[in-house]
Amino acid sequence: MASNIQPIKQGQTMGSWQDAFTWHYVEAATQSYVTGAPLKFSSGGMAVISSVTAPTIAGIALANATGVTGADAPVILPLDQVFFEVSVDTTTTSGTAALGTGKPSDFTVGTSYQLLLDSTSGNYYMGTGTGNPVFQLMGYDPDQASVINGRVYVRILTSQTIYS
Repeated sequence: MASNIQPIKQGQTMGSWQDAFTWHYVEAATQSYVTGAPLKFSSGGMAVISSVTAPTIAGIALANATGVTGADAPVILPLDQVFFEVSVDTTTTSGTAALGTGKPSDFTVGTSYQLLLDSTSGNYYMGTGTGNPVFQLMGYDPDQASVINGRVYVRILTSQTIYS
């Protein structure tokens, strides 16, 4: 079964309006990330993270990279009060094709899970592995429980952000 991994996007916030966590930085040189990619600071600009193992995340991309150094790079800040919607799948090796087998009910609310990259879509998702956790599962809509590659609500762990 092919996967249906969707981009990471802002879900809900606690106590503030949605746009309060949007920030504008500049794009680093030679970038080609997609909307929803986790970004880091690199040489004065925003660049896609280089590793899913304990990444330092400065924001989640709100637009595809332009490839132009210094171009606007809008992001959602990964602060504690921001929940993100993330697709799920069973654990694979990051950078390979997602299996298209995992569903939200395979995960436990309150547990922290890993970040993985789907090579087919270029989107990042939450895998069932708990080593090197990036996401804390906060919940999901009941109608998503049995949906393959369904979406869940997560917080990006403070230890993974530059804002800790």
